Amino acid sequence: MGTFAGTATFGLVGSYTKASDLSTLSEIINYTNSPTSYTNGTGNNQVNGFFSDTRTLAATGETFDLNAITDKYGDILNFTKVKLLYIKNKSLTTLQTLTLTGDFLSQAGVGEATAIKATGTLTYTGNAVAAETVTVGTRVYTWRAAPTLTDEITVGATTAASAANFATAINNGPQGGGAANTQVTATSTTTTNVLTAITAGTAGNAIATTETMTAASFGGTTLSGGSAGGKIIGPGGTYFLDNPINGYTVTNATADELTITNAASFDYDLIILGTV
Repeated sequence: MGTFAGTATFGLVGSYTKASDLSTLSEIINYTNSPTSYTNGTGNNQVNGFFSDTRTLAATGETFDLNAITDKYGDILNFTKVKLLYIKNKSLTTLQTLTLTGDFLSQAGVGEATAIKATGTLTYTGNAVAAETVTVGTRVYTWRAAPTLTDEITVGATTAASAANFATAINNGPQGGGAANTQVTATSTTTTNVLTAITAGTAGNAIATTETMTAASFGGTTLSGGSAGGKIIGPGGTYFLDNPINGYTVTNATADELTITNAASFDYDLIILGTV
């Protein structure tokens, strides 16, 4: 394992000009924080583990186990504390953001984006017909005039009545028998059912939503719009986190101490300083 020594500095140099009717005011900005000097070791202002890489993300993101992360030299770094984290989103394309989550990040109060639940809408142009089916997650529901079996739903006298019956089936259990759906909840209008994942996050985007109905359809084959909470880094943006004295503890309670997700394929820079 190598030996580390260096400093971490944030600086801002520039000017701010504001014009009024008769004059122009200008302010010179030259700010630099007190540099943090790191020496090799495991104490205050010390690190002995260093990871850096330019990463290319697929459209799903990636997860790091900081207790067993392999550096560019092939060495496995078993971080116990993170002292500095730097991430640069190298995409300049609108809406191509990175979202950071992770066990140790929660110690730093990184949770600026609220996790969002995935949703999907079943839209009716007419009433349900007996024997048609609707699949939601792992459950397959069948429309019946007089339900008698598990996961059978009553075809209502009107489209609105059928939509209401479907919402009841999801939330409380089908009219023919069976438990409430454990993956989604549902609401109804006279012409729609809106399904919402019970658990917030990206996992809800994989919940299946298909049907064999002639007068109703989903907007997609799965729920969509679910996103993880965490710190969002916009296109061209950077994120810098340091705690040179105490560091942030890597618990290794799970293998996702740091997760970086995105919705497209692009590059980002990652630097981690810590103790191993």
